[in-house]
Amino acid sequence: MQISAAAGAVSGLLEATRALTRTPWWPLDTAAIAQAMLLNGGLLALLSVPWALLASRLSAAQFERRAWGFGLSVLACALVGYAINRSWFPEVYARSSLVFDAGWLLGWGVAAWCLARVGAKDGLESFGRSRSMAIAQRVLIACALIGGLSHLPPIAWKMSHRLPAASTSSPMPNVLLVVMDTTRADRVSCYGYPRPTTPNVDRTAREGVMFEDASAEAPWTFPSHASLFTGLYVSQHGADRSHPRLDDELLTLPEVLRAHGYQTAGFSNNPWVSRSTHFNQGFDVFEDRHSGGRASTRLAIVRIVDRLRELRADSRDAHAAMTNRHISNWFNQVYDRRRPFFMFVNYLEPHFVYDPPEPYRSRFVNPEANRLAKSTNLFKMRRLAPPVHFDPAAHQMLSELYDGEVAYLDMRVGKLLDQLRRRGLLDQTLVILTSDHGECHGEHGVFQHQFSLHQTLLHVPLVMRYPSRLAPGQRIQRPVELVDVMPTILDIAGIHEPTLPADARGRSLFAAQAAEPGIAFAEWSEASSMMPEYAKYQTITDPSYFTRAMKSFHRDRYKVIWCSDGHHQLYDLQDDPQEQRNLAGERSELAATMLAELEAYSSGLVRVGGTESAPELDQDMRSKLRALGYIQ
Repeated sequence: MQISAAAGAVSGLLEATRALTRTPWWPLDTAAIAQAMLLNGGLLALLSVPWALLASRLSAAQFERRAWGFGLSVLACALVGYAINRSWFPEVYARSSLVFDAGWLLGWGVAAWCLARVGAKDGLESFGRSRSMAIAQRVLIACALIGGLSHLPPIAWKMSHRLPAASTSSPMPNVLLVVMDTTRADRVSCYGYPRPTTPNVDRTAREGVMFEDASAEAPWTFPSHASLFTGLYVSQHGADRSHPRLDDELLTLPEVLRAHGYQTAGFSNNPWVSRSTHFNQGFDVFEDRHSGGRASTRLAIVRIVDRLRELRADSRDAHAAMTNRHISNWFNQVYDRRRPFFMFVNYLEPHFVYDPPEPYRSRFVNPEANRLAKSTNLFKMRRLAPPVHFDPAAHQMLSELYDGEVAYLDMRVGKLLDQLRRRGLLDQTLVILTSDHGECHGEHGVFQHQFSLHQTLLHVPLVMRYPSRLAPGQRIQRPVELVDVMPTILDIAGIHEPTLPADARGRSLFAAQAAEPGIAFAEWSEASSMMPEYAKYQTITDPSYFTRAMKSFHRDRYKVIWCSDGHHQLYDLQDDPQEQRNLAGERSELAATMLAELEAYSSGLVRVGGTESAPELDQDMRSKLRALGYIQ
């Protein structure tokens, strides 16, 4: 027992030291190690205290034998109980889950009591009365109290965030908002791409409405999702690299819908869209694989088991398959058919590093490109500083790998829609398929999705399906934006009272004024803080990519990009959709006019809220974001 206690003390000390010093840990680390420590330590302490008290009358031989049985019973109680709870009671602090936990622990307690008391003798009279044992018992009791108290905050949170009563107004549609992370519009088949990458998105477009000229508000995940959830531009919501948090003061789409009787559930695979960045506000259930959607998922052993399951299933799957399983569990165990639901899903494919699973790799990557991919360390390419110049073979390799990723993701999106169809929910659901930004494969000197406001990064797919309201087969050509998605959802749901800030620029895409010519506005802030990390891998030949801020303004066929270094750009998207010819010099009057329009438009954007200070990202989240190439 002394050896076990010493081993536990040492491991606890190491884990506590790691948490306090923010020392990088191993790849299977939890996103909230301190919470995992409390949960694990509290559980084991609660189970160990009764054993220590009951076993005090055992002889040394009996104690040694039965300690093994007790240890195995603790492991079985924890793992089997967790498996049952996760399968049948996904809401850990729901009444049914708590009743199960109480019954399960009571049953284990009876078994442990029997194990300790049957045949007990007074063979070790001093056992339990020695000074060391008394100290050990007090430590265990203290750990038990700490473990128990650690559960009070989440229980209190659950009690204060109970689901509102079902709406008694006219029936409202379910809403499914799917973000296909890093999917550029010109690689989607229904947007004119000749390769059959997206049959399921294409089918949804045929059965609904396709917006041909949809734009993101930023060329990367965090600010773009914030605009999607708030209907505000980056300058208004302030969620950017320098402020890594979605402020509490901002009213989000799930908060509005929950206030009107919706069940809200979110499933995210991107660390920028997680509890750590406060994207869980307004969600009754929010599962993100980086922060843990339930208290139990923060346990280190649980996250290790989940990771091993993913590796066994397919190492090339970026959690889309597991996300669909979690969604299925939510429908089976949480969904209340008497109320509408709002579900948000972020699939991380086709984010770099590209590694599409079969059969999509073979379908879209030719043998020569596949051989080059296998001989190339793609992971090291994450730090290619702009300007980037790929030879034709490398460009084709990256392009075809990307196509395979898009096709694989489309399959997973199709599986999700099929699930709704089987449950008889699809036609009752407003389905929205979109992306947060695109991707560059060397276009304009950029690789991946930063440093640029060109269409390869801003032009995103946007498809909506809801048969009772949206006539199928529509193709809308005017410019629209992601800030329009929130007011569109509220309009279709019949929520018309003022819910957005007065200076919000988003508008319902199906309101009467929506037929007016649209615009698209986007922003990129300077990224000089990223230079040192890129400089570790190569010499930065053009620092302007890192040091300049940019804004873009797109109206009708023309698009202007304002750059803080004075190198402004003007493009005719009708004649030059790839933005290869900068007209700012030869069409100087038009460029000046559009720059003036951009200035007038952006100068009216006022920060909403903004009194909340943004905390520093902890080391766990920094390591995950660094692995994806988002920060340095």
